[in-house]
Amino acid sequence: MTVRNSTVKGEYLAWYCEDVTFENCVFEYVNFTASKFDFTEFNESNFKNGELSSCTFKNTLFKETNLYRVNFAKTPLKGIDLTS
Repeated sequence: MTVRNSTVKGEYLAWYCEDVTFENCVFEYVNFTASKFDFTEFNESNFKNGELSSCTFKNTLFKETNLYRVNFAKTPLKGIDLTS
């Protein structure tokens, strides 16, 4: 499934997200603590001031995604490329 041009602000969402691509989405002040992301892509999206602590990422890609001031506390990032 692909989600395009969506905005979520200030919500707490404990998700299990599998086989989803987010394109040009905004997640501002969203709390995803303890969420699980499997085979998920974030393309040209914005996580400004988001919370991704205690999350599990499996085969997850961040492409051209703004991760400014995102908290990854207690989230293993081994194998996740956050350079683009």
